[in-house]
Amino acid sequence: DTLAAYAAVAISNAKLYQQLTQRDRVLTQRNENLALVNDLAATMAGSPDIDQTLDKVLTQVMEYLHIQCGEIFLKPEDAKSFSLVLHRGDKITHIWTADHFHSGEGVVGLTAISNQPHFSLVNGEDSSYIHPDAVKNGVHLVASFPIAGRGGPMGVLCVTSRESRQPDELDMQLLSAICSWLGAVVENM
Repeated sequence: DTLAAYAAVAISNAKLYQQLTQRDRVLTQRNENLALVNDLAATMAGSPDIDQTLDKVLTQVMEYLHIQCGEIFLKPEDAKSFSLVLHRGDKITHIWTADHFHSGEGVVGLTAISNQPHFSLVNGEDSSYIHPDAVKNGVHLVASFPIAGRGGPMGVLCVTSRESRQPDELDMQLLSAICSWLGAVVENM
């Protein structure tokens, strides 16, 4: 009986330790995310130039999340389409086959009007707009996040991954928060 009780306590302790370790990882990730958001807030608040702000934000996000390629599409005030305004990526020349998307057209247009993140698997149903260069360089997933302001959709942030799994909940929250801030910055410039 005593040996069984010790074994039960050991199993319980192992489960508690595993839970604490997982919680510690999540808290560490959240602290790192908050540090990035703080850095991005300083970047966004300190630069009067929209192009410089977008460049710094995309560069910091790509470095932090280890993303191979990123693009930002914006819709000028009176325009009906979203245009590529920034591309970052060493090996991948384009994520999408077009530089302009109308509202509702392709993943970029659908992400903008739905105001919801969208995930496109290469060789999936949404892959018709994915540039062959992205496929050639091992991209498995394109994640698109809406950039919206008070007046509605303003743009889309697209990032690539060589993994086919969707970003985890913390990364989703981080990218969504960054896009919300970007919407406010773009709207106010």
